[in-house]
Amino acid sequence: MQIEAYLTYKSEATLGGGVENNTFGDITFDGNQHPSEAQFGAFTVATDICGDGGIRYHNVMRFQNTDADHHLVRRWMYPVVPEPTPHERLGEAHPYGPLSDFTAPDPADWHAVGAEQGTCYNEVPTKTNWHYLRFLLDTETRSNVELQFNDTVIDLRDVPVPAYPDRWHALDNLLNFYFSVRTLSPTRNLLFLDSVVISADW
Repeated sequence: MQIEAYLTYKSEATLGGGVENNTFGDITFDGNQHPSEAQFGAFTVATDICGDGGIRYHNVMRFQNTDADHHLVRRWMYPVVPEPTPHERLGEAHPYGPLSDFTAPDPADWHAVGAEQGTCYNEVPTKTNWHYLRFLLDTETRSNVELQFNDTVIDLRDVPVPAYPDRWHALDNLLNFYFSVRTLSPTRNLLFLDSVVISADW
């Protein structure tokens, strides 16, 4: 199966927005880059699939734009644990706090794949530049295959896809795709999608 989309990401244009002296994180405004780029955390494309008698798993790829200290990362990441659900967390206090990452709360559970990838970001917060995304996966082997972002193609066949240890019989034949966005600054982060196409070769 494959999901394709055109997308653009940005932080919300604000008056100030935590930017002091035209600088935020690694970026100082110079006419080509804007500090708002360092205010955008990450976006994710993923699946939620359950079949084969209740085996449930997520194919997840995240573009990590910055780290928690607002330094540019610009790497594709994947989690090495299944996404925690209320089923696993029932009655427990969240060990990483209420604002932690819902896909993989422990930062150590995110691993990078491929090289750093620059993007055509928006020189000013009111501008948008679009990017092409293609994510290919194999439902028969429950594996990742390939990710394309603009003209960069990353082989994902060695990227693991952890399954839940318990079977989810009530969710058999589940097939969901989703996008998410995560801010790491006191500014709203936005992800815009266009021409999303899901295709299958069955």
